Amino acid sequence: MNISRSASLLVLALALSATGTAVFAQTSKTRGVSGRGLTLPSVNMTLPADSAVFPDGPHADTVNANCLSCHSASMVLYQPRLAAADWRKIVEKMRDAYGAPVEAADIPVIVDYLATLSAKTPAR
Repeated sequence: MNISRSASLLVLALALSATGTAVFAQTSKTRGVSGRGLTLPSVNMTLPADSAVFPDGPHADTVNANCLSCHSASMVLYQPRLAAADWRKIVEKMRDAYGAPVEAADIPVIVDYLATLSAKTPAR
């Protein structure tokens, strides 16, 4: 799987009017967004290449499909040892708080894979 690590981010500023409606406008000069006297410019960033995938094992394909869209495998694999309950909280937070597109049915599979892998990780 080749995941591009170059990203161009456009930060959007939403200013709420008294009625609660969003008021924003993109400006051509600053290549950003302005509203209510505030301008946030676009920011370009290049992230380091990381083509690593999760190690083979039961359901590694599910973990790769669900997790690599937001995280590099290296970042996840570098985490300290965690129990299944801790991984469940993290995966549920990614899904519920951050909107990760993880199906509820995939959560136990991902948690089991990460907890099994974590148990094999040397203590840090």
